[in-house]
Amino acid sequence: MDGGKWGAHALSAKVSSATRLLTHWKGYVENQGLSLGPGFTTAKPSATLIPHLKGSDRDYQPGDKIAFSSPSYSGKGAHGYRPGVVVRATPKRVLVEYSFKYDIERAKKTGQPLRRHQIWKKRSEVQKR
Repeated sequence: MDGGKWGAHALSAKVSSATRLLTHWKGYVENQGLSLGPGFTTAKPSATLIPHLKGSDRDYQPGDKIAFSSPSYSGKGAHGYRPGVVVRATPKRVLVEYSFKYDIERAKKTGQPLRRHQIWKKRSEVQKR
């Protein structure tokens, strides 16, 4: 956003939600003394407005149980899928939270909280469980 009464204003689209971007845009326009009109909304766009994603790619939500490609999961040389939970999803990637088997066993034995890890994975490396 550039120009107008107050000069430039920038947001990172990579780390901002669509709602946050739209809200900032609305505020910027209104600060210029303009309006986006009565039909403007910050509601999330429907899946039909996002044609570049396949149907299965639109529905990753935080808390969804998934499995992701992990070379270390199946043991010697085998390539398996490690279970995890979706933390955040973007059009290209999914942030997954997971625990190693030894973390799960340690938590059961000691009663300590389960140690969790996070990793960004491409959508092609993730599948629903």
